[in-house]
Parts: sequence; C-alpha cells; structure tokens
Amino acid sequence: MTLTWRAAWDRDDAELKYLVYRDGVLVTTRTGRSQEWNRPTMKYTDTVTPGSRHRYTIAVSDGQNTTLRSQALTVTAVADKASKTAKASKASTERR
Repeated sequence: MTLTWRAAWDRDDAELKYLVYRDGVLVTTRTGRSQEWNRPTMKYTDTVTPGSRHRYTIAVSDGQNTTLRSQALTVTAVADKASKTAKASKASTERR
C-alpha cells in the first residue's frame, strides 16, 4: 500500500522530517526538502496483509517542534492480482 502526501513548508527550515504512524505506532520516518513555491509529493510504501484495515496518520517535525498528527486515513488493503501485493481500497478520512 502506498501513501502519498504533499510536503509541508516551514519558513525557518527547508528540511523536515515526516513521521508516519500505522494504527498509532510509528512505522517509518521520511525526510524531505521543500520551499513555499516547491512542495514535492512525499511517498511511503507499506507492506500489509491483504484484507487488513489500518489507520494512518502523519506528523511533521523541524527537529525542534512537531505538529499534531494529521487526520486519520482509514484504508482496507486488497490483493493486487498482478503483483500479489496489497494496495489501498475504499480509503476514507476520519477525525482521530
């Protein structure tokens, strides 16, 4: 399952750390650079069991301060017949 999101921007720090949580547990961190005029797409691919349901949230840190976590995205993984991996299906946002 691949999650994508637009990079945040911080006027004091071009490089930010993104903390990705699955079901409330930190599963990875990603670091990315952005400017006000250039906010690239960030990406994380997670390996989960087909048929499983998960809630993902993301927080952003500049090294000193960390944002509150994002609204939760709840997804159910389904098997991708071509690659035999899980992908997101029927994603919906929920307030955590």
